Amino acid sequence: FDLGVLKSRIAFLRAHLPEQVELCYAVKANTFIVRELSEWVDWLEICSPGEYQICKTLKIPEEKYVISGVYKDARMIDQAMGNGLPIGYYTVESENQFHLLRDTAQKYGRKIRIQIRLTSGNQFGVDKSVFFQLTKKYRNDPYVEIGALQFFSGTQKTSLKKLHRELMYIKEVLEELQEKYGFCP
Repeated sequence: FDLGVLKSRIAFLRAHLPEQVELCYAVKANTFIVRELSEWVDWLEICSPGEYQICKTLKIPEEKYVISGVYKDARMIDQAMGNGLPIGYYTVESENQFHLLRDTAQKYGRKIRIQIRLTSGNQFGVDKSVFFQLTKKYRNDPYVEIGALQFFSGTQKTSLKKLHRELMYIKEVLEELQEKYGFCP
């Protein structure tokens, strides 16, 4: 890998995206450059116990971790919360996963930051009604802070029309959330 080219590409992205946009690297894409990338991006998305262990072994600060994906199980969550270090974010892929995260946070007396993943019509994430229900019920919870909405619609997109429709959908969801509940992650 040419790390100079990679660093330049990240700088290019930062220069062309709005200032408030943060960059997250999916560790599963390539674990061999995680140490370097951890210094250049805001977040590292960790989707398995193996990826979690790689980042811990590399001594990457846990506040940069986004513990994500459907493979989060009770053991991995317990290990992440039980060490007392602050994890950046946990993603919520289902209502059951939300309750696993919240119950574990309560067990350790911690407040965790979560991102609720809104489905794009695929098998990942929760639908809008569940997103609103969780937000309404838990937005002032002592154990979870709903800090972000996550939306993944797939890769290899070439249709600007489709991307525009998806962005407008997210905008509508956020506006409705603000209007109904006075809340915007």
